[in-house]
This record gives sequence, structure tokens and C-alpha cells, in this order.
Amino acid sequence: MNILIVGNGFDLAHGLPTRYSDYVHQISEELDFKQYLGERYEIDEESYRLFIRVKKSTLFRYIEHRCEDGWVDFENELRLIVDDTSDFEKHLSRQSKKADDGLYNELLFWDSRVVKAKSSFLQMTLDSNGKGPWAGNEFNHVEDTIIQQIFDFISLFKKYIVWVNTVELPKKSPISLIDEIKIDHFLSFNYTPTFLKLYSSASALSQKNICYVHGRLDEDSNAPIVMGVGSDFYNADLNEYFLKTFKFYQRYKYCTDLNFLNWFKEIRVEYSWAPSGQADEEFNVYIYGHSLDPTDKDILLPFFETENANIVVYYFDENSRFSLEKNLLKILGQDTFCKYLIAQNPKIRFEKM
Repeated sequence: MNILIVGNGFDLAHGLPTRYSDYVHQISEELDFKQYLGERYEIDEESYRLFIRVKKSTLFRYIEHRCEDGWVDFENELRLIVDDTSDFEKHLSRQSKKADDGLYNELLFWDSRVVKAKSSFLQMTLDSNGKGPWAGNEFNHVEDTIIQQIFDFISLFKKYIVWVNTVELPKKSPISLIDEIKIDHFLSFNYTPTFLKLYSSASALSQKNICYVHGRLDEDSNAPIVMGVGSDFYNADLNEYFLKTFKFYQRYKYCTDLNFLNWFKEIRVEYSWAPSGQADEEFNVYIYGHSLDPTDKDILLPFFETENANIVVYYFDENSRFSLEKNLLKILGQDTFCKYLIAQNPKIRFEKM
């Protein structure tokens, strides 16, 4: 059995512009993506309006500024935005003011010292939406504006990926290293159908052996996807108002694909109980273009822990290999890391792309 697990590096290896920074650049410079939306204006006017709305938003201007060296970690930036905004209200000064009806209302006032300690995004948001004072739940309007901008950004990104699938993907060819492997199960952290469109072994895969854990976009930009703050960062006491922006909640809400969980029933029957090297066939897991980010530990760890598994992690260069090794150490812990990698026949091997 051969399982292929891919992350965004798989799309990048095919020359697809699927980085968040690629998306931001297309909007900022109003390039081919905007032209594509413009050509479809008569049948999809809302998408074009969404483009304009996103480009003018505080969130986009902030992310655009954060695209240092042509790269941005959107999900980490989103985490900082959510944490700073969630934490901000408790630092507001509270004063009572007598209203015309003789009753006293509690007003919230911002403290410039607190704002300066927060992200520049929060400062930009207050500059755009007013700096108070806020009565009652009026500060929630600021939070609602931020949440709306986040989901507008995601909605336009989905349309961008559909554009990549429609315009860029047909120009690409398979990577021979992967095309030579007969893949039996396919798990993707991406939204694109790159493997299914370009690789010969994909045509033989049944739907139950295909899993898009964060959702899949082909030609329908309305399909739900998981795109937000890593689940490990959720603080119930702090982030409740922004719950919808966290991946674990999105997985639940959108009922995203969990086919891979059923694979382990088959794997356990076929491989787990067989003495090492005596199963009818090898059980191989190939990981291509995934950073092994610990936020995906809940999905990756069962593959690493399965008995008799041979794991191959592909890397681009020595710097990327070291980054992968550090993340793998976080997932496995020191003892298991040494057990799986320091052996005559290591369970996990690194191979250059």
C-alpha cells in the first residue's frame, strides 16, 4: 500500500502560484486574477465587488505590508490579530456617564499606551473605525468588522484558487518522482485538485481513498474550506468571540473530509499484526511538500505510529530538511524521534526531491 500526503509545497513544485503572498500580489498589482474576474463580471458581479472590497480593507492593507521578502505567514498573522483584538477589550478604561434620561451608562475608552503595545493591525482598525468611546456592546461592532474582513479575504482566496485551477493548472505536468509510484490512498492539506488532474494513478483511486482534510476546490468557489487559526492556539477564556476563525471549529462546522480515519482499519488488519517484514506487501507513506507543522499533529501522528510503516519525507534543500526535522521532533518528542530516525533501517527517511 502506498499513501501520498501532500502540502502546499506540492503545488509550488508544479509551479502553481498558491502561496498567500502570490494571492496578495495578484490583488495588490491587479494582475491576471482581476482580469479573469472582470471578464466574468456580467455573470458574477459579486466576485468583482468582493475583489474591490478586500483590496480596500484594513486586513488586506495590513497583510500586504507584512509580505516581507515576498512571503507572509497568513495563519500566524491571523492568530496575532485575533489574540490582540480578543485581549484588547479588557484593557479599555471604563467610565460612567449620565445620559439624558438620568440613567448612567458605562462607556469604554481606549488607552493609547495599550494600543501601542498591540499589533499595527489593531491600530489601523481603530483609525478606520473610530477610537470610541463605546457604550454597551458597541465595541463588538469593531470585532464584527474584523471577522467580516477575515471571511471576505477567505472568500476571495477561494475564487483565486478556482482561477489557479482553471487557468494555471492545465499548463502543468506531473513530477516523475511521484508519477512513478502507484498511489493507493491520497491525503491532501491543499485545496487544489493537482494530483487528481495530473497523475496517472489518480484515475484508479476510489473516492473513499481520497481525502482533502481542509476541503477541496475545483470549479466551485462556494465549497467550504478550513482556513484560519491553528486549533492549538484556541483559548476559551480569550477567543470565544472569534471561534469561527479557528480550524477545529471549521472542521466541525463544514464537516470536512475524514476518510483517512477509515484507512487505519484496513491498515491495522493488513499490517499492524504482521511481524516486521512479513506483511504481504509494504506499507509506504510518502510526504511531499508538507512542512510537518505541529498544528497538523492530530492527522500526521497516526501515520508515523503505525507499525511496519515506511515513511519517506521529501525535502527541497538542507535548510528545508532542518526545518522539517525540527517540526518532526515537536510532533514525536525526543525519544520517539531517535527511535524512528536513528536505526540501521530507520522508520522515517528523508529524501531529496
